[in-house]
Amino acid sequence: MPATSQLMPHPVDVGALVEEVVASLNDRLASMKVTISLPDEGLMLTCDRQLMVMLLSQYIDNACKYSIFALPSPFVLSSPKPK
Repeated sequence: MPATSQLMPHPVDVGALVEEVVASLNDRLASMKVTISLPDEGLMLTCDRQLMVMLLSQYIDNACKYSIFALPSPFVLSSPKPK
């Protein structure tokens, strides 16, 4: 019988999460020109932290794999504009 996992949503500081993922990919990013721009104000997200780490790791890894080596790879996070 396959194991099932449940989502564990909690408030997560997105800036801290991105910094953690980037630090874990440090060897991969060392040869890349990566620019990360985070908002000054905290950006919070209610999510499953473990799944978000996996998603961001894959996203950043793919961006590095498929970007043009000489060009910078920007990662920009911003808060949604109030309506």
